[in-house]
Amino acid sequence: AAFYPSINYFSFRHFFSHRFHPDIIEQSLDVYNTIEDSINETEELEGDLAGTLAVASSSFYNDSSLAVSVDDEVFTMFESAALEQSTQSIKQIRYLESADLHLEKIHVHQSSAPEHPDLPTWQSLIHIIDWSQPSSKHPPPPFEEFLLDIPVSQRKSLRSVYKPIIEAGAIGIKFSDIQDATSMNCEEVRDALKNLEKECQIVPVGVEAKRWVAAEFASAWCVNVGGKLVSPRPWTMPSGEVCASTVRWMAESVLMTAVSSPGITMKEICFRLEFALQGAAVEDLVTVLEAAGCLKVVDEVFENMNLTSPFQEGQKDITVKYVSPAVDSVERFAKIFGGISLLPAMVGRTETDKEENRLSGRAEVESEMRVTLPMKIAPSSPEVQQATMKAEISSNELSGWERLRLLYTQPSMERDVTVRVTRMSFLCGFFLGGASTYMQAKETYERSNVGRKYLSRSDAFKRRMDYAIVRFAKSGFVMGFKCAFISGSIVVLSTHLAAYRQQFSSWYFPALSGALAVALHEALVGGVFVFPLGIIGSIKAVGLGVTSGLTLTAIVHLYALAVDKSVNEAYWAFKRDYEKDLRHTREFSERVTALMKEEGIWWRGDAAKKLMKLDEEMLTKQDA
Repeated sequence: AAFYPSINYFSFRHFFSHRFHPDIIEQSLDVYNTIEDSINETEELEGDLAGTLAVASSSFYNDSSLAVSVDDEVFTMFESAALEQSTQSIKQIRYLESADLHLEKIHVHQSSAPEHPDLPTWQSLIHIIDWSQPSSKHPPPPFEEFLLDIPVSQRKSLRSVYKPIIEAGAIGIKFSDIQDATSMNCEEVRDALKNLEKECQIVPVGVEAKRWVAAEFASAWCVNVGGKLVSPRPWTMPSGEVCASTVRWMAESVLMTAVSSPGITMKEICFRLEFALQGAAVEDLVTVLEAAGCLKVVDEVFENMNLTSPFQEGQKDITVKYVSPAVDSVERFAKIFGGISLLPAMVGRTETDKEENRLSGRAEVESEMRVTLPMKIAPSSPEVQQATMKAEISSNELSGWERLRLLYTQPSMERDVTVRVTRMSFLCGFFLGGASTYMQAKETYERSNVGRKYLSRSDAFKRRMDYAIVRFAKSGFVMGFKCAFISGSIVVLSTHLAAYRQQFSSWYFPALSGALAVALHEALVGGVFVFPLGIIGSIKAVGLGVTSGLTLTAIVHLYALAVDKSVNEAYWAFKRDYEKDLRHTREFSERVTALMKEEGIWWRGDAAKKLMKLDEEMLTKQDA
């Protein structure tokens, strides 16, 4: 139970990580504030931060027109391709279609709008999902007494809505079921529910979807905290109030899910977040984002084609909710919720760390801009092309031998994987080699000890066990060293070859394993010089090595297919993540060693547990 908080802090937040930069909202808000506070008529956007690109993209939808200047050579090329069917022109057009967009050659100037749209405050939006009711109003007066204070014209609609709710009991009823039971339109049902909630006759609850129950069943769903009757949600604090940081954190995840998948269904959003959020909570967040103007929800009605019985005449229509982001969704979200600070446990770092990362990112951008794009030089000038070429060469300025030397001057995946694979191969080969010679060792012992007399039965057993242990160890060591040599050599050669060439290929494995198998066979048996058995053995060695190498190649291709990358990109991404975990493990080990020296702890496991406990207490203190 002591480790549950660590699961909460370190694992739960990853459910709300999106594919965009984690600080895109803060960066966008900083850029907008810079534009608003600028004394110039226009402000040129600099850098390649995620927030800067998000603000720059707003230039394509705030105006109805976009001025684009094209060289005359491009039009000439298209005309010659259309009239003369020139092969060279067609090749140039195909090249333009696949050419990359050079962001460093694009200049974007932003200016403050003369009139700003009225945006709701985050306080008013959070109030929308605050379904708590004063506990002093519970239990409310009976429903019939409540109707005496209601105008006669409204009593029929309230009674029609309240009837299916009270009949549903403690389970509650959804909005669509209320509408089917009353045959009222959506607006009338919403108004009736709002009036009943205001007088505490019904309570909004729900897990997979929002439901309503009568006040007499509220105790089955709600808790009394801070003088309020609350149906718990992830953003409900112990005082019964709504935590603005939690709402902003989870709403950002829902928004970015819709931005990355425009037109996604509500069911799909709930499915993606079902491990961390209830369906009713997702609907509340979508309601907040829709009220903020960040999302648009469209209901489409389809005919149900699934019949539960061939004798049934018809089925209810199916309503599907589609969620699409607004064109200025990120801008509106940044201006409304950007002022809410997230807790360190939500982002995995403190505000100080975020500020340091922001400053370091700006410094890197400024250095890149000084090299690749001097602001006083035209984008098409030779100076820019020369500077850009220097920046591209700087990433590959190290030679192959220098890259190999780096593997042994800092923690690297190549060294760690080589040690792990060699050690595991030796252990597996040791046990398999010793176990595979069991029958042969038994026959050899019985054949060489026929007629021998022993002092006793225990003496015979001891001699038999001694011989078995010696043969097991001998065969195990031989097989273990062979497996360790082959596996370690393949890993060393393939990883070091990739580092030397700065290019990884899956064909390294069959080529290297086949060559190593032949080399080992020639070293132990004699190779092709032992005719004809040497040729047959060499062919078998090549076949075995290539087959095992192709198996590794298939595994590499499957991994690359799983991460949706090429083999080379998947290898370097795996190396980057592996070395990141390696650095974290090394830092934690150094902290454990320092703690053992400071407090005189003998056992390393006790020091690791104590350090984890201290980290949990620190996170708890930061949350408080």
